[in-house]
Amino acid sequence: MNKFKGFPSTRIRTIRIPEIFFETVLPKLENQLQLRTALLTFWLLEQQEGNTRFLRLDDYLNPPPWFVEDQKESAQAPARIRRVVKKLIEIGMLISAQPLGYTEEIYFLNSERGKALAQACREGSWRPGEDINVNTGRERRTIYQLYEENIGPLTPLIADTLRDAEAAYPQDWIKDAIQAAVENNVRRWNYIEAILVSWKKEGRYAQTKRDYEESYRKYFQDEG
Repeated sequence: MNKFKGFPSTRIRTIRIPEIFFETVLPKLENQLQLRTALLTFWLLEQQEGNTRFLRLDDYLNPPPWFVEDQKESAQAPARIRRVVKKLIEIGMLISAQPLGYTEEIYFLNSERGKALAQACREGSWRPGEDINVNTGRERRTIYQLYEENIGPLTPLIADTLRDAEAAYPQDWIKDAIQAAVENNVRRWNYIEAILVSWKKEGRYAQTKRDYEESYRKYFQDEG
């Protein structure tokens, strides 16, 4: 067995996993195959582009080489993988829906957008292969758009920082923190991050300009 040589210092591709996965989904997983299949789900979705991301059973049955440990396991995989996917639906990580006219179900991550897509799928207003803007309750703008429009240029470093923030905080928090920075006329990422750290430690709704400035000061004292 070759020992892992370590992560390179150059920028490498990352797979986003929401922090809530570790808090609420991970404790419900009962074995290594369930864990690996959950991680495979995030990996497969990250390979896709656009706003209508979903998976088919075939995606799980034809995984990348890193997922299959040995040939004996791969020979038994179909029945086992079906059971594991069913488990991910039962615990609430995935949502399934069967498009009108299709004989197989497709799977969505149990997120705001995933729920909206699953509903559109059941109603027949969307089918795989189409790209639509589903109604998720309010106009949605990505945190990348909001940052670029309100804070500054979206450099590769900032894009990576925002991806890391997406994995650590709900998107609505990030959007609201950007808005708070604009309202308080402090258009810096460090200020936005200080707000997010404060919300995570002290609760979501603390919040006057003085509160934000105090959080910002404490954040940098702790970092120093």
